[in-house]
Amino acid sequence: MYYQKGGISSLDNPFENEKWIEFRNAMTPSVNDVLGLLQGRTESSIPSEEDIFEQIKMKSEDPVYKYLHSLDMETIKFIQTVMYIGRDYNENDNKTPEGIYNFQKEELDFIGWRSKSIEINQMLGQAPLYQYLINGLRIIQR
Repeated sequence: MYYQKGGISSLDNPFENEKWIEFRNAMTPSVNDVLGLLQGRTESSIPSEEDIFEQIKMKSEDPVYKYLHSLDMETIKFIQTVMYIGRDYNENDNKTPEGIYNFQKEELDFIGWRSKSIEINQMLGQAPLYQYLINGLRIIQR
């Protein structure tokens, strides 16, 4: 199975999966855009209370935040799924890239999606987001 706008479709051959590759390639530029905006940022561990208030004040000016808010929810789900793959994937897993993506996406679907703002804040709270996205792209593009 693979995910697309409007639902899930099944595929006959996961190893010659043109629809999966087409889907992945269509969504990947958004991840690359986020990576470009994140490049060069330093990510600290846990912010202080003062940092949190400053972040809230500055959030509306943050180019990554603005860019993510310009995307539709399906693209946000894709980026967040790639992020979790990059964070949690076990290299000993023998699944195909499509299988890895579908497994992670199904877990997130089961937990449930909240509003776009909440999902964006969830992603931006992950450190190091840049590295998670790089790892996730590497895994789904192999």
